[in-house]
Amino acid sequence: PVMHVMSGIDMALWDIMGKSTGKPVHKLLGGSYSDKARAYASALMPETVSEVKRMTETYVSQGFTAIKYGWGPLGYDVHKDIELVRTACKTAGDHISIMIDIGKRYRLKEAMYVAKALEQLNVYWLEEPLPAEDYHGYKILTESTVLRIATGEEESGRAAFARLVNEAHVDVIQPDMSRCGGLTEAKKIASIALDNNILCVPHAFKTGALVAASLHLIASIPHAPFLEFSVTESPIRKGILKEPFVQKDGYVDIPQAPGLGIELNPDIIKKYGVKSNL
Repeated sequence: PVMHVMSGIDMALWDIMGKSTGKPVHKLLGGSYSDKARAYASALMPETVSEVKRMTETYVSQGFTAIKYGWGPLGYDVHKDIELVRTACKTAGDHISIMIDIGKRYRLKEAMYVAKALEQLNVYWLEEPLPAEDYHGYKILTESTVLRIATGEEESGRAAFARLVNEAHVDVIQPDMSRCGGLTEAKKIASIALDNNILCVPHAFKTGALVAASLHLIASIPHAPFLEFSVTESPIRKGILKEPFVQKDGYVDIPQAPGLGIELNPDIIKKYGVKSNL
């Protein structure tokens, strides 16, 4: 899609500008509010309670203070969903934040039912419980619960995010730098969140380059509590950078080198790259 290409070009231009001025991108975006970002382990929800327990124990032992489980079996049986989430929360303990991503599979009443249950478990947010275009449903849902409702990873342009805020009344917007219009548009989207006193947490599941762009946005805004940090096995996610990002004690350092502060791995690009006709 054109927006994906334009988003990539925008991030590349910011990288070039940073390298030419000798400054990291977050300095060019308006300054830096932090030198590290709190990372949440982002994983697919496993099928069984025992596997949820095992995985949660693993991520906590690795130092993560927040975990998001999404997709997988979620969205087909609300009672099973609640059981899996309850297991994650109980295993993690009171000091670990748990987020849940349904992948747009609920209808409104199902979402309301699950939201009430997740309130009692102190889940941090419920992500994409409804189809992205169901603004009216999101409005009813957000007004029916104290649970934070998050969405926006597939949206492009600040006008779409303004609708999520003004019409759907969501609590967390999630611009993906590879889709929303790049860092230029993402900074404007983050300003919409700030003006409306809600959270902006970038979506960054696919590649290390996307993690880099998200880190620079997070550093440049005062209201991004988390960095999405995929823990799924993916050669593109882990291998596309010569020096992949690592989390330590639940945090990832903000790059301080010029530009995006990353170098791509040419071997991975050659292996998985595709030619474009654009």
